[in-house]
Amino acid sequence: MDEIILDTKSYNKIKRQFIITGLLMEKPFSKEDILGELLNFYEEEQDVSIRTIERTFLDLKEFWGIQVDKEKSSKKIHQKYYIEQDKNDNDYLNIVELMLTYMFKDNVLKHSISPIIQNIDNPFLFFMKIHKAITKRKHITFDYFFDTKGYKRENMDLEPYDLVHRHGKWLLLGVSQKNPDENKVKQYYVHNISNLRVIHNSEPFKVKTHLYTRDEYYKYAWDIYVSDKISEIEIWFSKAVSNKIKNFPYHPTQEIQETQDGIILKLKTWGYIEVVNWVLGFGKEAKVLKPKECIDYLKNQIKQTLSNYE
Repeated sequence: MDEIILDTKSYNKIKRQFIITGLLMEKPFSKEDILGELLNFYEEEQDVSIRTIERTFLDLKEFWGIQVDKEKSSKKIHQKYYIEQDKNDNDYLNIVELMLTYMFKDNVLKHSISPIIQNIDNPFLFFMKIHKAITKRKHITFDYFFDTKGYKRENMDLEPYDLVHRHGKWLLLGVSQKNPDENKVKQYYVHNISNLRVIHNSEPFKVKTHLYTRDEYYKYAWDIYVSDKISEIEIWFSKAVSNKIKNFPYHPTQEIQETQDGIILKLKTWGYIEVVNWVLGFGKEAKVLKPKECIDYLKNQIKQTLSNYE
């Protein structure tokens, strides 16, 4: 991913726009209430004022096309404001995508935003809560739906370490407090999280840097799977696809060996299932040479696929 570079002033400006958009989509707020919420999110922003809020309203209209409306029934002394946005509108998708791009200083893919919007009522406030919890080192609790198991677990307690956008997936990483002695950083799909709460009165936790840095965590990952076991994989590719394999950086550990009938791709990855699923897409133009458990898994996948057509 290409990192987005912003100076501190510009970044804080985007951050305020993000929070205010989320607040006014949730319910009507007065300028005074918005100011209080901003200071609640980030206590260090003591230079924020009512005039800052008013400038942000103008910026939202000018730069994002977001209209801030006045609530007609409000008293002028404490006039309330709101934002009405159709979540099914393509412009809404574009706004969320662009704001997330700048907020988290990373280029994102539009298709990775769609499940977020479909499953989370207010992605602006949702992401700001996560952002605050990570930066302030505060515990969070949430409900989580496990796709593979088909059930929801409630009140999960997590020390959030990082929010990652990887290969079209948004992932929250952290140490579960259900088994804190396990000393393992786990991943959670953001779109499967609900009822997110930041425990504001919790003591700031200490990040176990020996357990997590982003580069080391995904060092041998093919996609998002991580483990303690590294698989050394070799795959033969025919001449028909060899140029494609040689000219594309699929993995940082890859090595290419030329053969008479094609090439051999050598990899070191955590696990092999994600790699096998990729290899299957090449059909007869690819063959896994090692390790044996990888070959056995591939054969079983092919056998099960064929059984669907019997």
